[in-house]
Amino acid sequence: YKALVETTDLIAERIRALQIKTKATATEFVADSTLKESPDKNPTAIVMVAELLQDYETVILQIKEAIKLTEKFNDMATNTLLADLLLKFEKTA
Repeated sequence: YKALVETTDLIAERIRALQIKTKATATEFVADSTLKESPDKNPTAIVMVAELLQDYETVILQIKEAIKLTEKFNDMATNTLLADLLLKFEKTA
């Protein structure tokens, strides 16, 4: 959880530096998320790992798309942040 908090903080700091308005509530985050939860389900360990891997692959694709945007707008600070994040996700997946 510590790594997740640190990563979230880095992303939040970058968003603030870009002066972008963000979502502010958990409801907004969940509604806008591409990763969907499965409440009230009790999947097997194999299914949980498969779903987690799929989530990682989804996030990896989203990071790659975001990197393309940073290149288009010549935003190398965000590009570096995302490239570092991409390496972590690819290593974990």
